[in-house]
Amino acid sequence: MFQRILQEFLVAIGVRQPPQIDRVADIRQGYVALKGRLTTTSPLTSPLRGKICAAFYYKARYVPPKFTLRRRTQFRRLLRATVFAENLFLEMPDGRIALKTRSDPFDVSSHDALVEKGFPGFQAFEKTIGNGEKVVVFGRARKSSGRWVIEVGRIFRSERRSAKRARTVSKPSSDR
Repeated sequence: MFQRILQEFLVAIGVRQPPQIDRVADIRQGYVALKGRLTTTSPLTSPLRGKICAAFYYKARYVPPKFTLRRRTQFRRLLRATVFAENLFLEMPDGRIALKTRSDPFDVSSHDALVEKGFPGFQAFEKTIGNGEKVVVFGRARKSSGRWVIEVGRIFRSERRSAKRARTVSKPSSDR
């Protein structure tokens, strides 16, 4: 019993990752890592590639003039955003679980505004998670009206894709 309590404590404070669960029947209340397929009824469009997806991560940075340290370029972060589609679900072999997410306020106009400011060495990156892709969801599990609801902390692809993430140093979307 002490071993189980210690394991739960280490997971709760972030020292250890929880074991990955791939069945709804095995879920317990608390911090969990769930494996399944991410699905949505209202997909998003990613800002850089215009790809249909269930979620995307966006990062913009720039290099200030004459700012290197020991031959390494030092980047300055402008913006980091995580955006999830509405009505996200995790499909597992024995059921479907609703995911409760919080998205950052971000759209294509946010990217365009950064590009128009003309930062030197501006770069923007995006990573997308497609609808129906295999993922691992980290978050807090709780029962609501007899059904599991997961308050999402992070979502990662469980299978690597060969395609590289999108990168842009280009003009605003109206000029593309």
